[in-house]
Amino acid sequence: MATLKAQNFELEFSYYDLNCCNEIVYALEVKYGGKPFFNPEIMSEYYNEYGKFVFSDCSPDYDWLHAFFVDIVKDRKGGRTGTDEPPNWSFEAITWEDRRPEKEKSWEGKTLAVGQPDGSTTHEPYAEAMKSFIPFWEDNIELKISFPYQYFEPKQYTDWTISFETTFDDLLNFVGEFGEELVKFYKCFAGTITYLGNGKYRETFGHYGLDREMYEIKNRAEWHNLPVDSDEEIVFKQLNGSIENIMRELAQSSIAEDLVKKTFALIETKLEKEKDEKNIRWLTAEKSAIVIVFPQAFTEQQLADALNNVNIKEENVLEETTESSEIKPLSEKEREEREWLFRQTQKYYDEVIALKLQLPKAYLNKGCWLEYLDNNREALECYNNVIALNPDCAKAYNLKGKLLYESKNYQEVVECCDKAIEIYNKDEKYCDKCCNNSANTENIRAYQCKKEDYYDRKNIYYIKGNALFKLGNYLQAVECYKKELSETQ
Repeated sequence: MATLKAQNFELEFSYYDLNCCNEIVYALEVKYGGKPFFNPEIMSEYYNEYGKFVFSDCSPDYDWLHAFFVDIVKDRKGGRTGTDEPPNWSFEAITWEDRRPEKEKSWEGKTLAVGQPDGSTTHEPYAEAMKSFIPFWEDNIELKISFPYQYFEPKQYTDWTISFETTFDDLLNFVGEFGEELVKFYKCFAGTITYLGNGKYRETFGHYGLDREMYEIKNRAEWHNLPVDSDEEIVFKQLNGSIENIMRELAQSSIAEDLVKKTFALIETKLEKEKDEKNIRWLTAEKSAIVIVFPQAFTEQQLADALNNVNIKEENVLEETTESSEIKPLSEKEREEREWLFRQTQKYYDEVIALKLQLPKAYLNKGCWLEYLDNNREALECYNNVIALNPDCAKAYNLKGKLLYESKNYQEVVECCDKAIEIYNKDEKYCDKCCNNSANTENIRAYQCKKEDYYDRKNIYYIKGNALFKLGNYLQAVECYKKELSETQ
C-alpha cells in the first residue's frame, strides 16, 4: 500500500490483483483523519470486502495508474488518465506548470501599488510582484478524482468528483512507496507477467491450464496474506467439467509425480467417506483419469482398472457438469440477427458459385455462415464442396470434423482430423492462396488454407482427442491433448 497525503486526507493506493485478462486491478481507500471517509453501508458490490474501491481497465500490458503518477513527478506537469470502459474512473492532476500560461497572461498590463520607505507609492508590474509567490505555488498539486456512480447505492446518481490538495514532496514520497509495492507485486506474479519498465509489462505464461491456475491461486493467497490449500487440494478443486476435460487438463500440466500420487490418495480418502452413489461414480472416474494420464506413477493393474472405470455414462455425471456443457439453441432474436447478417453476404457467395468460378473460399465462408445459423446440414455440404475442389484444404477438414463431432460421428471425426494433420505436416509454411484462386487454375490441388493463427492446429488435436475419448481410446486421447498443448508453444 502507498499513501498519498492530501491535507487531512490519506489516499491509499495499492495493487490489488490481476483480472482474467491479466490486466492490473488497483485498489483505493480514502481516509480522513485516519478514518474511512466513505460509509461502507452505501457502497455497492464494486466496493470490496477490505473496504476499498477496486477498479481496472482494458489496458493490457500497461501499468497505467502507476505511470500516471510517475510522469507527474518527472515532468512536474499534470495530466489526466482513467478507465475507458464502465465504471468510468477519472484521475486528473493540475500543477503550477499547467496554470502558468493562463496566470501569466492574466498579469499582462496590470500594475500593483507598492508602498515605499519614504511614504510614497509606486506602481510595479503585477507579474514582477507575483514572482515572489511562484515558489509556493510550484509545490502545490490539485488532484481530482471522479468516482463512478456504480460504486454507490442507490445508483441513480451521477458520477461525482472530489478535489484534493497535495504537494510534490508528498507525491514524491507516495511514488516511492508505490514503486516498492510495484516491485513486490511483479515479483509475486512473475510467472504471469514481467515488468518491462516505463509502465509496460507483458504476459509470461502462455497456456492457461492447471499449472497456471495453481500458480495464480497460491500467489493471490500470498499477496492478500490468506491461507492456501495444499497442492493436492488445489489440483482436486481445479479438476472440474467433463471427464475428457479433466484428462485434457492433466495431460497439459507439468505437475510432479509425487503430487499426482498425493492427489490420487486424496480422492481415495474422499471416496471412503462419500455416501452418495452418483458422487462415488464421479470420484472413481476422476481417479481413473489421473491414472490414465500418468500411468508411469501407478501399477499395470491400476491402469487396467482405470481404463474400465473412466467411461462413466452421462446420467452418472454431476448435474451441474452436464448442464454447463450443453449447447443452448439460438433465441429467436439471435437467429434473426444472424440471418440478417448472412443475407448481406450470401448474394456474393451464390453469385461466385453460379458463375462457376467455384472458389473454394466462397463455399468455405458460406459454410461458416450456415454453421453460425445452426444450419449444420447445409454447412457440411459446403465443406464437402471445398474438399472436392481442393483436397489439400486443411481448414475444411477441420471445420467438417467439428460438425461431425456435434452429430456424434466420432470415427469420421478422427478420419477428418487425421487428414487435416497430414496436410499441415506436409507443408508447414501456409500461404494465402487456398480458396482464393479459381477452380480452373491448374495448380488447384496445391492450394493451402491460410493459417490465420495457431488455433486451427490446436483445435484439430482438441477435437480428435475428445472423439477418441468418446470411442474409448483413452490413452490415444491423452496423447492428442498433449499434442494440442505443444501446438501452442
